[in-house]
Order: sequence, then structure tokens, then C-alpha cells
Amino acid sequence: MNYGNRNASTPYTTSDLANGYLAACAVSIGIAMGSRVLFANFLKRQQGQRQFIANAAIGYFSGAFAGVANLTCMRQREMQKGVVLMNKEGDQCYGQSPTAGRKAIFQTAMSRFILPLPVMFAPIALSSLFSMARLLPKNQALRNCMELSFCTIGLLFGLPMSVALYKQQSSILASELEPEFQNLKDPKTGEVIKEFYFNRGL
Repeated sequence: MNYGNRNASTPYTTSDLANGYLAACAVSIGIAMGSRVLFANFLKRQQGQRQFIANAAIGYFSGAFAGVANLTCMRQREMQKGVVLMNKEGDQCYGQSPTAGRKAIFQTAMSRFILPLPVMFAPIALSSLFSMARLLPKNQALRNCMELSFCTIGLLFGLPMSVALYKQQSSILASELEPEFQNLKDPKTGEVIKEFYFNRGL
């Protein structure tokens, strides 16, 4: 998924993909399993609703950090080699910038960090409300269906919200870039370019 949603202006070799994939798997699994081992005793001391919330919080943070680590490993070449800078219309390229590449990864990582929030906590909030109103069905199969619908609601709201956090065509000021992009003039107008645009991926 991270490869498919990358900035395609940065070429990846088979070796880049293999190394990134192995590192992403190792880091993601390590974070997910390590957090469970680290907080195992804490979770045992919690009871009822507190245990439910604590379990969801730990699951959220471990999943979010694993997702960010996965993204960083799979798209590290964009931070090293950079992404293509363009004008607003996208018909003029000015070169590749590692600074813009790092910004692209940071913005995508932030959106990935936001994505699990509604998925993890919407079911808890809705289940608590239904429980207080005594509307939760006693039949376990119906209760499971209701909880699944709560997860679906969280995903329906969470995914568009996280993707819309930053525009796919992002911008960066010339003053934030490498020296070669500062005081660069537009070949069409002859004016100094103050802002560049790049595709950050998803």
C-alpha cells in the first residue's frame, strides 16, 4: 500500500523495495508485539470499562507508530533522493528536493497517525452510550454485528478525515528548500519563485 501510494516521481529499484519491505515488516511487528509485552502487567490490573479503554489506547498507539514506521521504511528513498518540485499547474519541473521529500513523508505520517483514532475509539464511545441507554442487545451475535457497524462508522469517518488532513498536491516555500531552489526564476515570467508544489502521495 505504501509503495502504491508513493510519490511516483522518485524511482525505486528492486533492492530498495526489498530492503524497505523487510525493514517495514520487522519494525511494525516489533512495535506491535513489543507494546503488548511492555503493557501486559498494566492491562491485567485494569478491569471492566477501564481495561477496554486502555486496551484500545495501547492498540491505537502501537498500530499508529507501526504504520508510521512502515511508511518511513518503504518510502525512505523519497527522503534521501527527494521528490520533484513543480509549479502550481504541474507542467513545469524544477528538480528534486530531499527537504520536500521529508515534508511529504511527515505529512503522510501525520494523516496515518490520525486514521486509527475514530476506528479505535468510536466503537468504545458508541458502545458505552448504547450500554448506558440499555440498548445493547443481549444476543451475542446481534451485539457483535452492532460492534462491527460501530467500527464501520469509525472507518467511514476516519479515512476521509485523515486523507483530507493535507492536500495531495502540497506546497513548500522556497526559503525552506535547498540553496539551489532559492532565488530560482520562473522561465515563463522571469520572477523569483517563492513557492513550489509537489505530490506528497497518500
